[in-house]
Amino acid sequence: MVQTYRPECEKSAVSQQNPSPDPSKASHAAPQSSNLPAQVPQQTPARRRLPAWNVILHDQGGPNIRDVVKTIVALTPLDSHEAAQRATQAKTNGKSLLLTTHRERAELYMIQFANHSVKVTIEAG
Repeated sequence: MVQTYRPECEKSAVSQQNPSPDPSKASHAAPQSSNLPAQVPQQTPARRRLPAWNVILHDQGGPNIRDVVKTIVALTPLDSHEAAQRATQAKTNGKSLLLTTHRERAELYMIQFANHSVKVTIEAG
């Protein structure tokens, strides 16, 4: 005689041995302790902060201030109001702190601004 696997037979045999708990009583039951080891919270490694570098916008002399503001808005996370303030400050004082970031990004900003004919320099902050 050939026997075939019938999952419904196995389920009924298991349910007869271990009847399922009544869901209405589950909320009132005390929590059961398990034999599993207590989970140890994982410690995240401390993040090392990169040294800060300042991106300094210099007085352009030649280019229109509107073009400088458009370039600042296009290349940085600054909005047009903040960009106009920085450009005006650079025009008035000769230079202005545009933003502070890590070295690689500061170098990237310097190259990008140079491609738009806007003079910026970077210095350790």
